[in-house]
Parts: sequence; structure tokens; C-alpha cells
Amino acid sequence: MRGILSYSGMSAKIRAMSAGLVKKEEYEEMSQLETVSEVAAYLNRFPSYQNLFIVGADGIRRSSMEDLLNFSVFRDFHKIYMFAGTAQRKFLDVYYLHLENARLKRYLRNIFDGRTQDSYGYQEDIAFFQKHSALDIQLLSQARSAEAFREALKDTVFYPLLKALDEGGKTSLFEYENAINLYFLKKMFMEYKKILKNQDLEAIHEILGMEMDLLNLQWIYRAKRYYRLKPDDIRSILIPIYYKLKEDAVRQLIEAPGAEEILSLLNQTYYARYIDEEINAIAIEGLYRKVIGKIRSLYILKYPYSAACMENYLARKEEEVDKLTTLLEGVRFGIGAQEIRSYIG
Repeated sequence: MRGILSYSGMSAKIRAMSAGLVKKEEYEEMSQLETVSEVAAYLNRFPSYQNLFIVGADGIRRSSMEDLLNFSVFRDFHKIYMFAGTAQRKFLDVYYLHLENARLKRYLRNIFDGRTQDSYGYQEDIAFFQKHSALDIQLLSQARSAEAFREALKDTVFYPLLKALDEGGKTSLFEYENAINLYFLKKMFMEYKKILKNQDLEAIHEILGMEMDLLNLQWIYRAKRYYRLKPDDIRSILIPIYYKLKEDAVRQLIEAPGAEEILSLLNQTYYARYIDEEINAIAIEGLYRKVIGKIRSLYILKYPYSAACMENYLARKEEEVDKLTTLLEGVRFGIGAQEIRSYIG
């Protein structure tokens, strides 16, 4: 009863916002558009993107669209935050670490891809960020190299992490991103345990615990398939928290001869129950999104009046932005509607 009383308003707010998420048939319509500007004009009809994209006489650049799409995640987060009560804001303060993680990784990818950094010149974003983060957003947005990125983090917990990687000769995007991911996920897991109680704790603990399991699975598979890492090196990149994927199962996966054996071992784990023929037929990179989506759907039904409703919406919003970014790339290169749809699912 307490959960219903404290979350009835938030649950209604989330349901209203969820109605504005992009639907399957709308992705299909956008996949048939011919220019990035046409996609921008189409998205302007959605509450989440309204007045976000300004299409001039020369159209709109894809990179600008991507920056604005990423900003839309924060804009929705901000709407929820301003509506939230004191206890709900404590959850959102921790969830903001996830958005901070995504921001850092976006800066890194821009550096490694040789792309211009976005300025994040949105006042509401910058004001909120400065209040909730120890990161220097201006220095980070000016970084043009991995070294400059590291130096922009000089007075933060990330500096010694990245410095140790550099000194060990581990300077790939994969290794940088993994170190940052490890820090954020462990911190979020521990912070949630401090501030959440009852249904909130149970729901978020299970969702985040399974998310870490699935990320570990993904990283083991990539380490085997793409990097040919040795077992000890693989262990060093994993999140040292075991949930439904027990330590013995992780050991077997790490010591598997190759990527194909990992797929076979996966069917002996707890997560086999979430795998249908469609998932089993694809590479494990696609497994994370499909399985975590199923898990979130189950838990939002089980705990509709809990912090899970906020977590579920924000995760779906981020997935939407990922799909739209892929769709934009497909439209830009004119790869065809059917192929675009195969990439976004």
C-alpha cells in the first residue's frame, strides 16, 4: 500500500510519457524517409523531441541530430526529476551516474573516431550537471586526444584508473570504456543498496544485478571473439559482482576454448530461460538488449509502484535513442528501409 501511495502519481506520469515513445510502425515509416532532415521533421511531432530539431534551409547535420537525441534523454530525465518527491529524487541522483557514464563514453568515442566533441551548450543540462557531478564538462568537451581526456579528469576517481591503463600499455577504446563501466556499475549497485528499501530495493537490485551478469557475458564473448584475451586478462575486465550468473559459471565461460563454446555454455545458465529461438540464432551482442528488455518488462509488471517504473522508462528511452541513431546512419547512407529495420529490430 505504501508503494502505491508514494508512486501512484509517478506511475501515471511515466505511463503518459511512455505513450510518446516511438512505436514499431513509426520506425518503419522513418526507415523509408530519404534524408536526415525528413527524419528530424518526423520526430518533431513527438513530445520528447518537440522543438528540439531546427531544420534550416541547408537541412540538419546527422552529427547535430545525434547530439540532440542524446540530450533528449537528459531532458526526459529532468522532467521526471522535477516531478519526483524527495525519496524518488534519491534514486534519480544515483541513476544520474548512468547518464554521466554515457556522457564520458561518448566523449571517448568522439576522440577515437576523430569526431568533433559536442558542446553540451544546453543551460538546463549544464546547471544540473554542475550540481550533481565532479566532472569538468568544459574541459572534457575540449579534449581532442585520449591524453587530454585523461588530464581533464585529473582531480576525479577516473584519473588513476586511466593512468594505470596508460602505464600498462592498455590504451584502446575498449579498455578505457570498460574501466569506466566497471566503476559506475559497482558504484550504482552499492549506492542503491544504501538508499532503497523494500520493493524499490528488490526491483532495482534484481534489474541491476542481471544487467551486470549480462554485461559480463557480453564482455567475455567479445574478449574471446575479437581480442583473444587470456583467462586472467578477461577476469580483470569483469564486474566482480555475481548475481544469477554464479562464479563457477563465470569461470567456465572464461576458460571456454572459444566463442562458440560460450554460446553452448550459456544454455546451462539461469539466463537460458530467457532465450528463445530468435535470440539463440544471433550473436551474443544482441542478447543483452533482448534479455534485459524482457527482464525489465517482467519487473515493471511485478513492481508497478516502485522505482522500477522510472528505471524502465529511462532505459527504454536510451534504447530508443540508440535505435534512432542507427536509423539516421542508415538513412544517411541510403541503405534501404528493410536493411535499416534489420539493424534496429
